[in-house]
Amino acid sequence: MDRMKVYYRTRAGFTLLEVVASIVLIAIVSMIAAAAVVYVAQGFVLVSTGTEMARNVHIATSRIIKELESLNSITETKSAPDPDITYKDPDLTSHTLSYNGTALLLDSVTLLDGFFDGNSFEFRYLNSYDNSPTHALHSLDTEMVEIWMKMDLGNGSSVEFTTRVFLRNL
Repeated sequence: MDRMKVYYRTRAGFTLLEVVASIVLIAIVSMIAAAAVVYVAQGFVLVSTGTEMARNVHIATSRIIKELESLNSITETKSAPDPDITYKDPDLTSHTLSYNGTALLLDSVTLLDGFFDGNSFEFRYLNSYDNSPTHALHSLDTEMVEIWMKMDLGNGSSVEFTTRVFLRNL
């Protein structure tokens, strides 16, 4: 009898049930952690895309604003679906800002590409800052140009950018 008690006291290890239960718990915790990592990665990609888009839109709109503020005269405008504006700078060189459905171009050089989804860019012409856009084409009383863009974030959502430019030299 004493020998049996010694045997049970010195025996070490886990039963099969304990090992299986531990493996199941580790698997559940691993699945939860993996799902969290996937959500964090998706969030990172979304934020990276949004940041890149905002940076590119800022660069493109800064260039457009610079061009429009210094224009000397508007020679031609077109409305949707492919709006453009042809103008002359102070040196009387002709330039064209255009949108072809996928990219924003300045004299056939791409300013912004990859974020547009269809007809999502417009030039809108205003008579004053307080007015809403009055017409889709330039007229003699145009004082400002409103630039409107709708950008696709790639996950089914989009964001709109609008800026107004006072035409100083007209």
